[in-house]
Amino acid sequence: MASVTVMSAVLSRVTSNWTYTPIVAINSTAAVPTDNSAFLEILYPVTTETQMSFGSTGNNAHEEMGAFRIGLYVPVGIGIDPSATPWSTRIDTLMAQFRGVRFSNIDCLGMVGPTAADDSDDGAYYEISFAVSYRYIKFG
Repeated sequence: MASVTVMSAVLSRVTSNWTYTPIVAINSTAAVPTDNSAFLEILYPVTTETQMSFGSTGNNAHEEMGAFRIGLYVPVGIGIDPSATPWSTRIDTLMAQFRGVRFSNIDCLGMVGPTAADDSDDGAYYEISFAVSYRYIKFG
């Protein structure tokens, strides 16, 4: 799981760039909608940390490398880019907010996606997601 600093910064960036659905973060008070409407989820599937410098305890640098995954879940059967709710267009626009940028000392290094989980339509939601690899250097 990513550090609290990274999770807070990513959530803040998503929140300021996504107004279309509820955003469900890890163990948050936001819940999956009960009316089968669309929602966005943020996950942190992988993180590693490496100590980069050695010296006095408070001055060492640590490099956190990982990825966060943003999944959009839309009700099955409505398509992925209907004119009233162009989900593919919206997820592409959100992806652009993380492509090759630096925010809150987090470097976005690369992207995977967007991908559509073809078998996700077996349930109530169809999934469109993307992942962003990142690096964050922390001191102390």
